[in-house]
This record gives sequence, structure tokens and C-alpha cells, in this order.
Amino acid sequence: MQPWKRLPFGYREQPDGSIAVRGIGAPLLWRDSSSEAGAFSAVFTLHRATTSQWKTAGLTLWRNERNHWRLNLVEAPDDADRRHFVELQQMYGGQWLSQEGVVPDESLAYTREGWQWNYETPYRLRIEWDNQKIVGEVWEGDTLCWRGGWRFREGIYWGEMGIVVNGFQATIRDARIERMKPFTPSGVILKPPPVRARVKPARQRATGFFRVEQVEGVWWFIDPSGNLFLALGTDHASYFVHWCEALGYAPYHRNMERRHGSEARWAEETLQRLKAWGFTALGVNHSVYLRHKGLPHPEQILGMGQGFAYHDDLVKPVHWTGFPNVFSPEWESWCDWIAYERCRPNRDDPWLLGYMLDNELEWFGKDYLPWGLAVEALRRPAGHTARVALADLLRQRYKGDIAAFNRAWEANLRDFREIAESDTPPAIRTPRAQQDGIAFVRLAARRYFETATRAIRKHDPNHLILGCRFAGDAPPLWDIAGEYCDVISVNTYPRIDLRQGRVLDWEERLRQWHKESKRPLMITEWSFPALDSGLPCKHGAGMRVDTQSQRARCFRIFQETALSLPFVVGSNFFMWVDEPAQGVSRTFPEDSNYGLVNEQGVPYRELVATATEVHRRAYEIHAASRRFWERSPQPTETRPVLTAKAQIGADSMRLPFVVRNRGEQAFTGWVCVDLPPNNPASRWKGAFACRTREGKPVRFTVEPLYRERAWVYLQNLRPGEQREYTLSFAAERPRTARPQQYYRLAPDAQIGSQHLPLQLRFSAERAPIGELRWQGEPYGRYTVVLWQVRSENRWLAPNQHALGFVQVEDIEYGRGWLFHQPEPDAPDIPFAVEWEFMLVNGLMLVRYFTLQNRGKQPMEVRGIYHYPLSLLGGSDADDEAGGVPNYYLNAGVWEDRAANRFYGAIPLNPLAWRCSFFKDEQGRQHPDLWVPLAMTIPAGESRALPGGWVALVWGRGRFGETEWRMRSQQVQAYGGLEVAVALP
Repeated sequence: MQPWKRLPFGYREQPDGSIAVRGIGAPLLWRDSSSEAGAFSAVFTLHRATTSQWKTAGLTLWRNERNHWRLNLVEAPDDADRRHFVELQQMYGGQWLSQEGVVPDESLAYTREGWQWNYETPYRLRIEWDNQKIVGEVWEGDTLCWRGGWRFREGIYWGEMGIVVNGFQATIRDARIERMKPFTPSGVILKPPPVRARVKPARQRATGFFRVEQVEGVWWFIDPSGNLFLALGTDHASYFVHWCEALGYAPYHRNMERRHGSEARWAEETLQRLKAWGFTALGVNHSVYLRHKGLPHPEQILGMGQGFAYHDDLVKPVHWTGFPNVFSPEWESWCDWIAYERCRPNRDDPWLLGYMLDNELEWFGKDYLPWGLAVEALRRPAGHTARVALADLLRQRYKGDIAAFNRAWEANLRDFREIAESDTPPAIRTPRAQQDGIAFVRLAARRYFETATRAIRKHDPNHLILGCRFAGDAPPLWDIAGEYCDVISVNTYPRIDLRQGRVLDWEERLRQWHKESKRPLMITEWSFPALDSGLPCKHGAGMRVDTQSQRARCFRIFQETALSLPFVVGSNFFMWVDEPAQGVSRTFPEDSNYGLVNEQGVPYRELVATATEVHRRAYEIHAASRRFWERSPQPTETRPVLTAKAQIGADSMRLPFVVRNRGEQAFTGWVCVDLPPNNPASRWKGAFACRTREGKPVRFTVEPLYRERAWVYLQNLRPGEQREYTLSFAAERPRTARPQQYYRLAPDAQIGSQHLPLQLRFSAERAPIGELRWQGEPYGRYTVVLWQVRSENRWLAPNQHALGFVQVEDIEYGRGWLFHQPEPDAPDIPFAVEWEFMLVNGLMLVRYFTLQNRGKQPMEVRGIYHYPLSLLGGSDADDEAGGVPNYYLNAGVWEDRAANRFYGAIPLNPLAWRCSFFKDEQGRQHPDLWVPLAMTIPAGESRALPGGWVALVWGRGRFGETEWRMRSQQVQAYGGLEVAVALP
């Protein structure tokens, strides 16, 4: 009789009774083998590796995927010498190499001298255990090659006996149970969770399991008893997170082990905290000790697509998830096996929310294109099932007309079979080919969702399917996902405008995804790391902020906005505990402040207080969200209101203006006011005056170059305060023309500030600033770079400049033009950029505002860059990019650790900019602080440039340290000022 419960995916029984395996980690378990003591063995012959990562094959004493013992023949990854060894180890609570409840028995340790296992050699592996110890052995014929053992500290260990092969092609013979002491686990009768929604109508039809419904215009989960429910959770609430490769252990786990002594006692405190902070559900990768104690849970991520991608991929899982070859004839049987193994045991659990198919599959392919899966299919070998599927689809779309296909794709094929079979398949490079590629992505999506969800509903018809946790976006397939899933899940890490209190470029996309999918959404990851945690925060998603206070504000803004959307039914914060400062591993180096608690288990006080307060009102907020189907719940962007209009005549003007402080700190200093270009003051001699709304004179000054910039001195303008002024000008009588004011500097001039220990040396080479020196030390250079598009992308710096410079009051101001004149044979179009800078309030601010096409052809432009190049310690050789990615200020910085200096740039309006500082493989600096543009400028014409002022910053130390923080606070204080000038 067949001794196995069921042959898993990858196992095939041969006519001689042996088992042929191409292992993917599924357990092959004996039927009726649950035991608390016994012995079992099998003969393994390993033929070859099927992956470049860790490979294992051996026996298992299996309780579940998160709790079991393994006696393995092991091969290390290809990049770790592929060494061969044997291990007897425990998986406990999802933690591999766990020593929970056991101690090694050194008296049993034995390895035959000089021995290691080899391919094509049969080895008998044997496990024997009782309530005292577990022993593993490896035999070659009658010779003992290896033995190891552990002693149990207390109690019994029970499990089912079986075999697990992962990453090997192998043959297994003579598998047998030598003896056993049967064990029957005690059954647990589960009761529905006691959830109360606290809103009306509170009770719907009770079904005994969770579902989703739209009630009075708002989407909700409905709990098993019929109550309205919102799933507010946090991921990775686990005793064992996060393993750190550099340390060789999980620091949080080690700290919690010292503090609590056991996972059960840790779970008591963690559960109390989660409930106290208003979380209503568990997130993924949670400890099973938290289950069935008041918080419903999703099943851990099934990994249907990612798991199969390791077996047969359409996108190879190198450093991320990959994408499965859903056109493989084995895809359906794989999904059925996963559903049988993972979902069937849960079918009667009323505490289970449902299943997430995967996490962040690579739907866009490696090239991150909407048709990326079609690109990946064409990269596969001739005859690959994905290429065959693409060829069949294209044959259908072009109705068998290969000539029509060739015209659309700019190809030269004789038959559609060449798409599948040629060594040089056609490339996707035309708009029509791209649309065909998207059609293939949709075909792959349908096969993915249809097959996976059908398998789950076959083995568990009672629970929800919660999507596949898209990574921030997906190709146009939301309607297909909605056809098969009950809830659409997506991981999103948007930016927050802390001044406006808005989530940026996010709500509109969520509305579109819901509209296309017609299903409710669940936000399954979001977070905002803060730098004052002391963690590097160099790797991982999420906008970085400076402080825990800002982090708590981001939490409030995001969570309240999500709860205010009537189609959002859940929101999972990422995550329970911080990552290690040393990173998780070489291939997954995340090191960020994501946690509700730190590695010592100490909560971030401001964050959890905010979570508690927001979650207390969660049901109230969501119940009221029906009014936001057609309009946004977020605050609208407001501008200061001016009641008076400007009056500009031929020789006079009266300009009302408002200054509002939208920052977080009071401001004292000069503020720049932009006057209308070519105003009367630029043409005539005359007098200015500036007064408050009440008529009181104020301190001010006007630059004499063009009379288009004025500065007003503010005293203690508090956050949220607004002040109104009027700047007036009257020409002398009789009118006298104002002579042109040049104040022109030589192209290679050097100037020293009268108010700061700053020297600037100007240069035509990568104009304008060839060297910036502070207190006599060189810090860097500054130029502008234009992204021009000709037959290829061109990034061009000016090679000539003209500049006027003046000093007025405490301000030093320069304005001029930067020119790029191409070499005679170069394809570039000549251009000019009008720019200005000012030294004010201890800052150096730069701005460009006009771009002129000086060529004879239209100029296509894609972006313009501020480009601060460093010279720390006199050279850029040791200067490296500092800072953190996705910083809320969009600032960039260079650091020289030996010189202990930094140099960089901070935009006053960070929302307008993109920032990435890096060095390329040749060691060249790329300080990319830029504004995307999409404009074509006709020959001889000019266009205004967006972006606004940018501060060049420098000092001692590094990013985040004392002088950086001081400079950053200065910039934010000035950047928090909003000036609005009245129009005529």
C-alpha cells in the first residue's frame, strides 16, 4: 500500500518503488506517522543541484512548516564555495537553526575523518528520538560517516516522519519507519472572534467566516458574527525577527529571549501592546502564539508565484521575487499542492481573514516596463513555453497574417513559429509591439490569478483571497486581479507633504485601482523611517524623516487618509520591530527604522501614542468616508489670500504682498520678494517704500541690477502667522531714465563675502562656480546641467557665463547667464540658462529661472539639474555620497570621512525635485538634484523654469550630525516662508 499521505509537487514514484525528486522544499510525509518517539530512515542519492542558493536533502520530523527538525545533506551557495556538509537542526516558530528548548549533545558528535558527501553516492540517513534526545546519522553502506544530536530540556517532541528535498535532483530508496510511538495532537474548537465595530449598522448576516461587503456606500470586512470590521495590523510581529548575517544571530530575538525567556511569555506582552495601540488584526509573518487571542489573522504569505519561480521562472528570482512561468504544464499542479498543504488545514478557522498569494512579484520584469513580462518571454530559450504562448497570442491578434505582424513590429519573420523557435526573436520597440506585450502580460495575469485562486477555493472555499501584494503599482491588469480576488492588496510607500498634511501622488492611484478592479483595497505595507533612531536607514523603502515626531505625523496623515477612503478595508503598518543596524544580509541589506519598537523592545513613544489615538477613531472615520467617493478627504493646497490688487503704471507701482510661515519654527531674517519683470522701477529713477498693512514702515532693500528682487526683514514670524505688506515705487519728477546697471564680474573673478567667511572663484569651465571655499578650505564646485535629447540623451554643462554682482544691506546677490556653446562637430543645440544666487541669512541660495534655445532647431529637453560637485579636503577622490535615499527634504550630500567635511544641496521646496547623489564605476560624481521637464523649445525662444531656490550647504562632520542639522534647520526655516505677490 502507498505509505505516503500524498506525493507533493516535484516527487514521482517509480515502478521499482523509488522516489524521483526535483525538490522545491515540499515535505513528503508518511501516512499516520504522528509520533512522540521512534526511528526512521531512507537512502538518498543526489544527482545535481537545481539552484545556485542553499540546497538541502534529508529526513524531517515535521509538525508544520514553521516547526520541525531536519537531518540534511547540505550544499552551500555557489558564491560560498558550494561546500558539502551535514546538519541536524530545528526550525522553531519560523526560525531556522533555533536552539529553543534544546542543547547540543557533544558526546554524540562524530564525523569520519576527511569525509564529506558526494554526488551519485547513496547514503542512508536515519533519525531516532524520544523524550530525552534526538539523534541523526549518515551511513555509507555499513560505515558511519556522521552523527549529531540534541537533548530536549523538557517535555516531548512529536511530529510526522518524512522527507524534504530542496534544490536537488535526487532519488530516494528504501524509506522505512523502523519504530514509532503514536501521538494524537489535541483538537482545538475555535470560536468566532469577539469583534465589535462600534458603528451603525453594526450587524450584518453572520456566515461564520470573514467576507467583504459594501454597506451604505462604504466597503468593510464583515466578521464571522456579522459585525463590521477594519483590518489594522502590523507585519513581522514575531519573536524571531530579524536575522542579521553580519552578527550571526537576530538581535531582537536575543534581547527578547533574555527578557521573556520564552515565545509564549513574549506573546503575552506583544498582544497586550497591539491591542492597547488599537491594532485590530495581525499582519503577515506573525508569531502563531499571537493567534486566536483576540486579533484575527491572515495566513502567512503563500508564495505561490515566488516559490514556483525558483522551479520554473519567467522572471528569474535573483535578488528579489521573480515571476513564475505560468505557462508551464506544472503550474497548475504546483498551485494545487500549495493550496492542499497550506489552505486545507485552515478551512474551518473563523479567526482567519484569508490568503495573500504572494509578495511583490516582478510584474514589470527586470526592465520595469508595462510589457516587461513579454520582454522576459522573448529572452527565454527557443521552444520555452512562455515564448510559445506569446507566439500563439500574436498569431491570434494578427489573425495569422505575418505580414501585418512584421509591419507592426518592424520585423522580418516568415512565420509566427519563429517567435517561439528562433534564436533571434523579434524585439519590442514599436508602440504596437508594446500594446501586444501588454496583452501578453494580461494573459499571464489571467493564468496566474485563475489557477492560483481556483486551487485555493478547491481546498478552502470559506476564506477570502486577499490579492498578491503588488509592489506599489502593476501593469494594466487590475480588472483581472479583481475578477479573481476578493480584496486587492498593495504595498505603497508614498511621500508625505508635512507642511500641507497630504499624502502625495497616492490617493488618485488608489481610486483608479479600485475603479478598475471593482474590489476593495488593503494597504499591506507602508512606513516612514526616522533618522534619530540611530539606525543607518540606507536601505529599504519609505520616505525618511529626521525625527520620531515627524514620523508620528506621517503615521497620522497616512492612516487617517487611508481610513477616509470608502474602498479601503485594511491597513498594515510596516512593521513591528526595527531592522538590525548591520543590515539583514548581503543580498537583503535593509537597515531601517521601521519598527513600532526598537531592538530592545522599547516602543517609540510618539509613534504608538499617535497610533492609539488614530485607531481609537478608526471606525468613526471610515463610517463617515461615504462622502469621499467623489472628493478627496485630504486638505486642499491653499495660497495666502490678498484682498488688494497690484497697481502698475507707466512710472509707478503699488505691490501688495503676503508672507506666511508654513514651517515649524519662528523666522527672523530677510525674505526675498520677486517683483514683476520690466517693472517701472527697472526703467526710471525713483524711490521705494515698504509698509505693513497698518502703514508702519519696515526694513527692506531692492537689488540695483534689474530691480526685480526685493528683501523685507521679518522679526519673529511665528508658525502659521501671516503678515501683509505693500511695496511702492514712484519715479522722480521730472522722469529720469535709469541707466543700465552692469556690476559685471570677469568670467574668472573671485569674490569674498562681506558677511560670511566664504570665497567664490568663478570659472567658464563647467560654469559658473569653479571653487567654493569656507574659512579658507575648499568644499566644492557648482554648475548647471541640461538634459537634451537629440538622437541620443545628452547631459550638457555651460562653458561660458556672464554675471553681475552687488551687495545691499546684509545681502550679496548675483544674477547672470550660463551659456553652452557646442564644439563645431557636436550635435548639441546651444542654450543659455538665466540664474541667480544670494548670500542671505547665513545661507547661499541658487536658482535658475529661464532657459533659452540659442540654436537654429527646436530643442527637446527632459530635465535640468543643480550640480554641486565636491572638493572636500582639496580633492573629490575620497568623497562619497552621504545621506539616505528618499529623504523628505530631497537633499543630496557628499562626505569625506577623513577630512570630516560635507558639501551638498537642499531644495527649499523638496516636492519639486528628484535627488540622487552617486559615483559611477569610473569614480565620477553624479550629484543629480533635478527637475523633470518635458518641453520642446523652438529656435530662438525661451521658457520659464520651475523648481525655485536651492541652498548649497557645507560644514564639518557628516550628514545628520550637528552642523548638517543646523544648516538643514536654517534651510527649512527659510523654505517654510510662502510669499504671494498681488496681480494687477
